[in-house]
Amino acid sequence: MTEALSLEDLEALATDCLTRAGVPHTVARCVSRDVVAAEARGDRAHGLEALLRDLRLIRYGRLRPTAVPDITPTAPTVLKVDARHGFAAAALDHVRSDLTGMARQSGLALLRLENASDPAGLFGALKDTAADGMLAVSMTEDGSARMASPDHPAPRPVLTPARPALAVLLGVLEDQDSPPDSPLGDPVAHRGWFLAADPNTTGLVHLIGELPTGSMEPPAPRVALPTDLLAQIVTS
Repeated sequence: MTEALSLEDLEALATDCLTRAGVPHTVARCVSRDVVAAEARGDRAHGLEALLRDLRLIRYGRLRPTAVPDITPTAPTVLKVDARHGFAAAALDHVRSDLTGMARQSGLALLRLENASDPAGLFGALKDTAADGMLAVSMTEDGSARMASPDHPAPRPVLTPARPALAVLLGVLEDQDSPPDSPLGDPVAHRGWFLAADPNTTGLVHLIGELPTGSMEPPAPRVALPTDLLAQIVTS
C-alpha cells in the first residue's frame, strides 16, 4: 500500500522525525530539504531511505546530529571542512556563503568535506549556489557527481563518462570505496567535494559546464510512499 503526500507535508514529516531524534531544528530543515528534493525526483535512495538510515545511525551514536564543523583554509581557494561525524548538508550549509565569497573573489573555490554523513544528495546546496550566480558541482568519493548552474538551477547528475575527467579536476581518488554505513559500525566518515565557480571570472566554467549531464524532470507535486517505509521512519 502507498500513501500520497504533498512535498510540504513530506518536509514537515521529515523535519519532525529528525527533531524528535535530537537534531537541531535548523539542521533538520536543511536535511529535510534534501530528502524532499530527492523524493520529488524519484530518487528514493537519497530520499526516505536515506532518512531512515540516518535516523538509525543517530540512535546508535554513529551520526552526531549536533556536531559543529571544523573549518580550515588549506589554500587561498580551498577549504577543508571536517563535519565531525555530523550531517554533510549541515556542514556545507554552515560554510557555503564563505565558499561563494571566495569564488567571487578568485573565480572558483573548492571545499573538501571529511567525516560526514553520505554527501550524495546536497540538492539544497547545489540549488542555492546556482541561485547565487555560480556553477556548482558536488562529487562523492566514488566519483558520482551532480551539477547546477544559474541557467539550469535544478541539480542534475553528471553522466558516467564525464566523471573521470571531473575527478581529475577535483583531485578525487575514485578507487577508494567507503564502508557502508551501519548502526553497529564506526561513526560516519564520508568524504566529498563541492566546487563553486563564478562564470564571470573563470573560463573553467565553460569546460565544466559542457560536461554531459542527465536530464531532470520537473519535481512531482505529490509523492506516493510505501506505508511500511513511512511506519519505519515514524517509529525510528
